[in-house]
Amino acid sequence: MEANNRELDNLLADKSFRDWITNQDAGSALYWNNWLEQDPERKKLVEEARVVITAFRFKEIKISVPEKKMLLERIRETNGKRDEAKEKETIIRSISQNYIIPQKRISTLSYLLRYAAILGGAIVFALSIHLITGGFEQGPRVEIVEKINKRGQKSTIFLPDGSVVVLNSSSKLIYPEEFTGKTREVVLEGEAFFEVTKSAKPFIVKSAIMDARVLGTSFNMKAYPDCDESSIALVTGKVLLLPADDELQNLILNPGEKGLLEKEAGALVKTDFDPEQETAWKDGVLLFTDLPLAEALLKMERWYGVEFEVDEMPGNDLKVTGRFKNESLDNVLHSIGYTGKFSHQFRGNKVYLNFKK
Repeated sequence: MEANNRELDNLLADKSFRDWITNQDAGSALYWNNWLEQDPERKKLVEEARVVITAFRFKEIKISVPEKKMLLERIRETNGKRDEAKEKETIIRSISQNYIIPQKRISTLSYLLRYAAILGGAIVFALSIHLITGGFEQGPRVEIVEKINKRGQKSTIFLPDGSVVVLNSSSKLIYPEEFTGKTREVVLEGEAFFEVTKSAKPFIVKSAIMDARVLGTSFNMKAYPDCDESSIALVTGKVLLLPADDELQNLILNPGEKGLLEKEAGALVKTDFDPEQETAWKDGVLLFTDLPLAEALLKMERWYGVEFEVDEMPGNDLKVTGRFKNESLDNVLHSIGYTGKFSHQFRGNKVYLNFKK
């Protein structure tokens, strides 16, 4: 319970989270919806926070810290009860002990409380406070777009500010139909090349382990969940990297520089990069430069939408090199199979590799 309280306190102290709850910032919704989707068990915690934030937004209500704690306990107590009479009693007591109910709202409130057992304690509590205080102003609702590319699929996305995103295969981009807040925020899982339109509003790309903040620039960002490394290669402009790990320092990139974050080592480093190596994929070029075979196979799985089956993978010393523009998988495998000493066979969506002994 204590750990849960700490996590709730952290959420309540987060302005971005509060803006998401109160629908004041569509950009915040991108990050928090994705955060909630990653762990559905967070839903209960979010509902508790929603009740508290909603209640505290009203001008008529001023609650001290002890009263805030008592309110939270009553919310949890209400959620934990299943007896209808007890649920009604708990909700009515928590309201009547702390707030004066205007007479003109009593009948509506009583009607609402009659359905406490059906709707659930926390939700009814929030609606009850809403009726007591006369409601509150909400910001405009903005539709959220989620573009998902499966294996073997690439796409070009035009964002509402004019920015262009080339989304790689096995990747997902979440963005609003309109950028209404003080920032332009999108969420990336996978790989994408961004050409960001210049604006006074910062453009932020969020991922699981690091964010990129820019004004107007072009860069390639790679953040696949199943890869050991995430990176941002800057072509033009300037990028500020913000690691999710607070122990890592922020990093500023200039053109020609690449920020590389190694998940296991937990290290964020700056290096140079080969532009073609980083961005060739968006032009239909499959490029391998001394790439370990296992990584090359994973890259081809995403590129062609297949799954490789290997009885016994050879040692790590087997590297793959080659440049293939709009080539079929059969031609690619014939080419690298000659030096890698393996043959291949297609069976539906699977490709079987047999290495020569």
